[in-house]
Amino acid sequence: ILFSIAIDACGKAEHPDEAARWLLRMESAGLQADVIAYNSVISAYAKLGNVGEAIAWFRRLEGAGLKPDVVSFNGLLHACAKAGDVDDATAWCSRMETSELRPTVVSFTS
Repeated sequence: ILFSIAIDACGKAEHPDEAARWLLRMESAGLQADVIAYNSVISAYAKLGNVGEAIAWFRRLEGAGLKPDVVSFNGLLHACAKAGDVDDATAWCSRMETSELRPTVVSFTS
């Protein structure tokens, strides 16, 4: 639980690299990170408009065998919006819908 708290705290403090390091430490300790931990890292990068890192961590989430949820996609949409990347935001919204997830109010206000 300490790892999850550290990941979340770093993410909320807009220190995405530190949040990512905590997630990697968690995995190095033999613990499986959950979707919530990955979402914290994705959201941390999204807050800074770092689309590339948000996408990279989204793909790591999938690579870990986890299923992205609406929060995962909302993080990507927020990153795209912050960076002014309308095309990628539209593509991720479409992918969310093809993943049988319904966009929320947050999805449309990112």
